[in-house]
Amino acid sequence: MSDLRKNLIGEFRDPDYRYAYAESFLNTKIATQIKTLREQRGKKQAELGAVVGTKQSGFSRFEDVNHPVWKTDTLWKIARALDVRVNISFETFGSLIEDKEHFNKESLQRPDFEHDPAFKNVESEKRREPDRETVLAARIPTPPSGETTRQEPSNVIPIDQSIRYGSLGPVRKLLKQLEVLLFYTLGSEPRGHSAALPLFVGLLGRTDAAFS
Repeated sequence: MSDLRKNLIGEFRDPDYRYAYAESFLNTKIATQIKTLREQRGKKQAELGAVVGTKQSGFSRFEDVNHPVWKTDTLWKIARALDVRVNISFETFGSLIEDKEHFNKESLQRPDFEHDPAFKNVESEKRREPDRETVLAARIPTPPSGETTRQEPSNVIPIDQSIRYGSLGPVRKLLKQLEVLLFYTLGSEPRGHSAALPLFVGLLGRTDAAFS
C-alpha cells in the first residue's frame, strides 16, 4: 500500500476533509483534462474559445485548476469543441483514491471521434467484407472460351452456366448446381443437398431448356 493511499484512508474519515478534497480534485481534473485534450489536438486557446463562444482569456479560465464553478452547458460546449462527450456520475470515495493514484497526462487523454478505436474497427470490417455482387461473380463460372452465353428472359431464374456447357453428370453434381439456385432465390447458403430436393421438382420444367 502506497503512502498516499494510507494517508488518504486516514484523512477521509473526516467528512469535511473528504468532501473538500473531492471538490478540489474534481476541479483540478476537469481543468487539467481540458488542457491535455487541447494540446493533444494541437489547438490554441483562442481557437477553442471561438468555438465555445469566448475569448482566449475566457477559455484560459477553464484550464485553471482553481476555477471553482462549472456549468453543465459550458462543459458540453467545451466537449463539442474537443469532439468528446461529458460524463457526470456519482462515485465512492474509495474510487477517488484510485483516481488520485493514477492521475497523469496519459490517463486524461482521449481520441476524438474520427480516431475512436470503437468506430475505426467497424469501418475496417466494412471495407474487408465483400459485397453481394462480388460473391455472386465468384460463384458463377464463366462459359468455355469461344462460346457465348444465351440470354434468359427476365422472368426466368438464372441457371448455373456449367449446366449448359456440360453433361448432366451424376445426381450429386446436379444437386450442387441447384444449391446455386437456392442461393439466388433465398439469398442465403442452403443447408446441404436435402434443401435442394423440394425445389428441384418445381424448377425442373424451367431448366429443361438449359439442358438441351
